[in-house]
Parts: sequence; C-alpha cells; structure tokens
Amino acid sequence: MKLKKWKTVTIDLSPIEIIDGDRGRNYPKQEEFYDNEYCLFLNTSNVTSQGFNFEKTSFVTKKKDQELRKGKLNRDDIVLTTRGTVGNVAYYDKNVLYNNIRINSGMVIFRNSSPDEISSQYFYQFLRSPLFRIQVESHSSGSAQPQLPIKDLKKIELPLPTLPTQTRIAAILSALDDKIGLNRETNATLEAIAQAIFKEWFVNFRYPGATGAMQDSKLGNIPKAWLIRKLGDVVEIQGGTTPSTKNPEYWGGEYAWSTPRDLSNLQSPVLLDTERKISNKGVQQISSGILPKGTLLLSSRAPIGYLAITQLPVSINQGYIAIQGRLVSNLFMLFWLSANMGTIKERANGSTFQEISKSNFREIDIILPSTGALNDFEASTEPLFNQIVKNEIENKLLSQLRDNLLPKLMSGEIEV
Repeated sequence: MKLKKWKTVTIDLSPIEIIDGDRGRNYPKQEEFYDNEYCLFLNTSNVTSQGFNFEKTSFVTKKKDQELRKGKLNRDDIVLTTRGTVGNVAYYDKNVLYNNIRINSGMVIFRNSSPDEISSQYFYQFLRSPLFRIQVESHSSGSAQPQLPIKDLKKIELPLPTLPTQTRIAAILSALDDKIGLNRETNATLEAIAQAIFKEWFVNFRYPGATGAMQDSKLGNIPKAWLIRKLGDVVEIQGGTTPSTKNPEYWGGEYAWSTPRDLSNLQSPVLLDTERKISNKGVQQISSGILPKGTLLLSSRAPIGYLAITQLPVSINQGYIAIQGRLVSNLFMLFWLSANMGTIKERANGSTFQEISKSNFREIDIILPSTGALNDFEASTEPLFNQIVKNEIENKLLSQLRDNLLPKLMSGEIEV
C-alpha cells in the first residue's frame, strides 16, 4: 500500500513502540479480580469501536499490579485489540478517569517515543482509518478467534507526512470526534432525565397530579385510579423471521431488515439503519412484514434486553419482540421495559440460550396509569426523545463525513 505523496514507513520503523501485556506466571487468576481495587485491568469488552467502555470493569490489587512486568498504560498511550474483535482502538488521554490501567493478553499498547516526529493524535486517527483496517484484515489469522500477531502488526504501513501536516489532520478529525462525543453526552443526559421522570412518577408513584389516595394490589400499593393489566392487553406484539439465506432473491434489496446485532452498539435507543437489506420477496417471507417507523424493538434472546425505537420502516428476525402501544405509547413502554428488565428476564427460559417468548411476555403484569399521567409523561419526555433522535442523526452524518475525509486526508488527496 504505497502512497505516492508522503513517506510511508512500517510501524516497526516508526517512533511507535508496541508493548504487549504481561503473560507470565504472575498473570492474575480469576479469584484475583475485584469489582473495585487499585488498578483497572482491561478486557477486550472495555475497548470498543467507539473507544473505551467502562460499564463492566475488573480490578487487581496494588500488590498484584506491582508483580506484573508489562502492560501498564501511560497517558497518551493507545490501546488496540488484537484478539477476538481485532482492531478496536481507544486513546488513554486526560479525560479517562482511571489513573492505573493495565491491558490483558488480548490487546497491545502503542506508545509514542518521539512526539517531535509523530503526533499521537495523528497515529490514533490512522488506527481508525480504512488504510489501517484493510491491512489488519490481510494480516489477521484464526477463524474461531481472529487475532493479529505483533510480528504482523509491525509490518503495517503508516503514511508519515510532516509533523505540522499530521497536527492539522488530527485537529480536523478530532473536532468531528469532539462534536460526536458532545452529542453522545447530551443524549445520555436527556435519556437520564426521561428515566428519572419515569421512575419518580411510575415506580415511586410521586406523579405531581396524583391525589395521594392509594390502593392495595398484587403489585403493591398503587395510585387509586390506576389499574393492573397484562402486557398483551396494553400493547400489540409481533415477531419476525430470517428469510432463507440460501436464496439470493431475498437479499440485497431496498428494505431494512434488522437483527439484535444492529442494537448491540447503539449509543441511544434509536435505530437509524440496519446492517442488512432484503428484497420485496424477502419481506413476503416474514409474517410481520414491514413494521412502521416508531416501532419499539426488544431483543428477546442472545441477549435479552437491547431496546430501540426505529426511525425507519423495518422488517425483523426472530430475535425480537416488536411492540406497538395500544393503551400506552411506545415511548412509555421504552422506559417501562428498561425499568422492568429484571422481571422480563425472570420469565425467560431455554436450554441453549435464554429467551423470552411472546406468550410469556404477554402475561407479564403492568401497572396502567391514568390517562392524565400518561399524557403528561408524553408531553414531558417526547421533546427529550426527539432531541436524542436529532442528535443521533447529526452524529450519523458527522461520522460519514469523518469516514469520507479520513482516507483522503491520510493519503494527501486533500491538502491541509
């Protein structure tokens, strides 16, 4: 992959040092990991296509940290996953809250030994570029668990313009990343506000318009005018199908077709697009056909619990329960499902993997608030959700712009 305009070097001939994790006899055993301790010990789930994710974390003690020889992060280091999902990248900058972090054996650290020759931000952007991904795919090995050996990683070619040019390229791409990040933070705040309103009104029963009168029910004390119903009476639910993958006539058409994988990496409960498309003949193989925009999707197996409201008409596979509100809105149900996911999972069964069937789902009890409470909730939260959707659409456009700009900037096709 020779680039005509700029000097190209392999990573092993660049100022970038590749640091492996400690794989020796002191590597932590399962019983040496804790929920909260001195040093965060990364696993591959903590390094995603979006950067670091610290929803699930494991820690080791200070003593264990001191026993390990390699794999400790310094600020401005970059982490790359090299096993399983190969090629996810995260930048350990000043915004990461943890001061002590180590990598596990499924990733490597990139450390810049000469900031006067190469910009760490530029190298980080390179690692996220198609120029890098194409080379990773050619070097990755292993079908059951793909991996990228360090010896192959060293062979990857890196375009190396002058440092001022690197800095300008990184600044352009970082500005887009910052805006995308700000939108994500805003959406997280908006979603948290809506969840807080739901909890206050419909879990704690402190709805502002309530009179205070309560009644006993099988779900405990609830406001007097509110009712207990089955989910099947409150919402309409449907399932989906996978058209035969052996028939090419069903695939590659103009209609969106979704599996729970489409929801797995969503930053907000908003589905804007799907990985696969099907034809009109494919749609005809699915009893639920094309579901309208605004449908609420719940992944019903492997795993249970992904949630999103579609922003496009979509057909679905058998891994979903699709919901249309009858007596409540889909927005109310989005937050109800989130608040009651434990109850839903308790109704799941299955030997190979847990699944909540449509029949079991229909039989779950739900507290049906008064019409006034439901209308007030919609009025309070719909503007919040609409802004979340708007921000997600903007992020999609910004990401597309970034992905289009990145290879052209990296190759020198666009002057900076």
